[in-house]
Amino acid sequence: MQAIKSLVIGLGILIIAGLILLGYAFYARTTDPDFHLMKADKQKAAVRADAPAGEGFGEADLSLPEGCSVVEMRPDGKWLYLRAGPAGPCERIIVIDVATGRTHGVIVRKP
Repeated sequence: MQAIKSLVIGLGILIIAGLILLGYAFYARTTDPDFHLMKADKQKAAVRADAPAGEGFGEADLSLPEGCSVVEMRPDGKWLYLRAGPAGPCERIIVIDVATGRTHGVIVRKP
């Protein structure tokens, strides 16, 4: 009976500790979207280790269709949103990671 009591108390403490850790992770994630509790972002560390200090990513190719151009740019933290135009087949939003210069995605409006 004493062993079962100890097991229940131990598991209860583990549940409470897990809930506290989960609450902390939620709070930290809301204040810093790049926060990772247990997992290190190896890709980001590799990019930073390879890049010389003070230099950017160089030149990024957007591969816009013929006749299209960037109409508007809006930075937002680690993302850069580019709006391509004019209206019609060129109309799209390109999401770029400013740290690496890679295109994260393209949003195209279909008629």
